[in-house]
This record gives sequence, C-alpha cells and structure tokens, in this order.
Amino acid sequence: MKINLSKEGKYLLFFLAFSFLIYLFVSFVGIEEFKYNLISERAKSEIIFPLDLNAASYAELINIPGIGPSYAQRIIEYRYNNGGFGSIEELKNVKGIGDKKLKKMKPYLKL
Repeated sequence: MKINLSKEGKYLLFFLAFSFLIYLFVSFVGIEEFKYNLISERAKSEIIFPLDLNAASYAELINIPGIGPSYAQRIIEYRYNNGGFGSIEELKNVKGIGDKKLKKMKPYLKL
C-alpha cells in the first residue's frame, strides 16, 4: 500500500510524529520533575537560609534537603489551612514528615 502525500501533508505528518515523541518523553520523564529541576536550580543561588517557615515560597522550600515538590505543596497547604506554624516541630503534622525528615530540615528553617 502506497500513500502519496503532498509536501504540506509530509510536514504535517512529521510535526505530528515529533509532537507525539515529545509527549512520550514528557510522560516518561515527568513534567513535574522537569519543572522542579528548573525552579530548583534558579532558586538555589538566591536563597538565604534559614528560611521563615511561615513565609517561605514553594521555590524556596523545594531547595531544603528532604523537601521536594510534593512536600513543599503539603507544607504550604498546611500553613494556609492552619494559619501558619507555631513551631518548627509542628511540621510533623504534615503528612509524611516524621522525626528523621524533620531533623534533616530543621537547620534550614526558622519562625
């Protein structure tokens, strides 16, 4: 079976194939990790530690050892829903943060 395509049809087919490959790459690697790395690298040079736990942005939080994108989001949600943190130890109320993770993060935070 032979398909004759015009020049525009070939370009369209190439574009669709290329777009599909990009989609597969992003799905496989993960866009969240790509965004995390982009934000993380840019923010590292601008952050001054320790950070105020009640004021730190998402981009700042993800640069603390032990905190990645999902933990940063959980911390911000907890802070919003509970009117902020009263102590650094209150981080243990955030899902997934226990004594071990808190010990790693504590030197980088203040109130």
